[in-house]
Amino acid sequence: YFVSIEADGTPAFPYNINRQYHGNPTGGAVTAVEEGAVLVFSGGPDRAIEASIQESDSNSETVMISWAGSEGGSYVVERRSDLNSGDWAEVGSQDLTASNQGAVEDAGASSGAAFYRIRLNSLAAYDDTEFGGGNGGNNNGGGGGAGVMSVTPSSGAKGSSVTLTILMDANAQPPLPPQNAPTPAVRIGSSALTAVSRTGAATLQATWSIPSGMAPGAYNVEVEFAAPPGMTQALVYVLENGFTVE
Repeated sequence: YFVSIEADGTPAFPYNINRQYHGNPTGGAVTAVEEGAVLVFSGGPDRAIEASIQESDSNSETVMISWAGSEGGSYVVERRSDLNSGDWAEVGSQDLTASNQGAVEDAGASSGAAFYRIRLNSLAAYDDTEFGGGNGGNNNGGGGGAGVMSVTPSSGAKGSSVTLTILMDANAQPPLPPQNAPTPAVRIGSSALTAVSRTGAATLQATWSIPSGMAPGAYNVEVEFAAPPGMTQALVYVLENGFTVE
């Protein structure tokens, strides 16, 4: 061991004591774990949603959807009657500002089949030093951020069909998946777009048949990529009020 000393041999500030090395140290920074490590839990903004559903009142068709997510997240609960097709209808939303627990009651559930999903819409800014995700007011924790720069055209009449060009933010955090990644899902409001293709590293093209019963107004445009390897939540990038239904 060695210690900083004055010329006369007395210890000197900052009194650091360390090992004395003989020879040249070799090696470098560890960038990956290659020993077959298994991910047991991913917390913070990367925490997976844990959901449950229960009947609130046996005499009615009201159900309660509850979940555990990421504190600071803004979540949307949606429902549709067919698992594989149809538009998702928003049941409710909740901001988890004081804990990671959320719950939404659905009083409009029918007696038939109903399928629910819970979607992380945005995430409050956080210190991402230990997580590796992005950090921003619209971050989708683990998963995404504002991310969408523009949509062209930015408006259309209900009942019509439009082909949209979507420009993503090339500097989005977390970074956009590579161009050869699986094609993302694109939504306007809760309505899914079709014929989605990635025409460039930061550009998408998609077709939308605007539902004839959709209320006029401005809707969020969302682009959702599947969760990258090592992460549990999808990357969702949002342009708030990006498209106006006329």
